[in-house]
Amino acid sequence: MARSRKWSRWRNWGILGLSIAAYWLFGTVIGPALQPMIPYMDEIVQIADERDIDMGAYFYTEIEASYDGEQYLRDSL
Repeated sequence: MARSRKWSRWRNWGILGLSIAAYWLFGTVIGPALQPMIPYMDEIVQIADERDIDMGAYFYTEIEASYDGEQYLRDSL
């Protein structure tokens, strides 16, 4: 019983490590390699770089719920 728990724990850590490695690989190698194949993506990235736009923050500000939450917080202060 104890041996199977030990292997289960190692397997879980291995899955976590592989998941992190796959995420890193996609973000640093595969994603940038696919960027030129997507129409208009180079133009969007260039404009975002020129204007110093944080695209992660921009994505979340386009969600209506984030606007409602911001308004609620501003009203509560």
